Parts: sequence; structure tokens; C-alpha cells
Amino acid sequence: MRYQGTDNAIMILQSPSETYGTTFRNHYQREFGFQLHDRPILLDDYRVRAIVPGPTPEQPPENDIPTRSLTPLPAPHSTSRSYFEHGWVEETPVYYIEELKDRMEKQEGTEPCVAQINGPAILIQPISTVVLEIGC
Repeated sequence: MRYQGTDNAIMILQSPSETYGTTFRNHYQREFGFQLHDRPILLDDYRVRAIVPGPTPEQPPENDIPTRSLTPLPAPHSTSRSYFEHGWVEETPVYYIEELKDRMEKQEGTEPCVAQINGPAILIQPISTVVLEIGC
């Protein structure tokens, strides 16, 4: 919810003792120190949580989970000097997801390849970039 003409939306939960408007106004007062009494309150979005009763699926015992050996990771596309919490890393591996996907796709009649990339590393995707922290 937010006041009309503002950009600051506040997510609130349903209160058993207050209306949504009262709950919003109280949160807004606590957050910003004032209220905009002459402005309408807008509902930007809402979330619904559903609980569906039913049996919990059983987990297979650990020894029944198939294991595969890791495929050696292809060489990175390049490296980049990157700054992390504890300082600079001179050569952070940079991988393009599409290149990894092409190199590691399942060959007909074989199991899919499984690889592990340990941080630090940078994974570049068509619409986003993922930075793996050191030790991740």
C-alpha cells in the first residue's frame, strides 16, 4: 500500500484488530514520522498464502538417491578483476551460461552432465549476471 503520489509502498499483514488503512497509516507513521491525511491510499499489489492439506511426500533414504560424478568444468570464457568483501580478486573466472550449456548438454544415450562452480566466479546470462561469492 502507498499514498497516492508517493513511491514508497509498504507491505502490511492483515491485522485481527485493525483495518488495512489503519495498519498502513500506523506503519507509515512509524517508518517516515508523518502521515499524509489528505491523500488517498492505493493498493499496489497483494499476496495470498494458501495452505493445502494433504499427505507429506516421503523422502527417499540417502542411499537411494542416485549419484553422478562431476564433469570437469570447461575453462572460463575470460577472467575479470573483481572486488569482494575481503578485497580484490585479480582473476575471477567469467562463464557465459550459454557456452556452459552448449558444452555440457546431454549426449544421446548418456546421463546429463553435472558440474560444480565454486566461487569466486561470475556467471553471465542473457538477462542477468550472477556473482558467486568467495567460498560459495
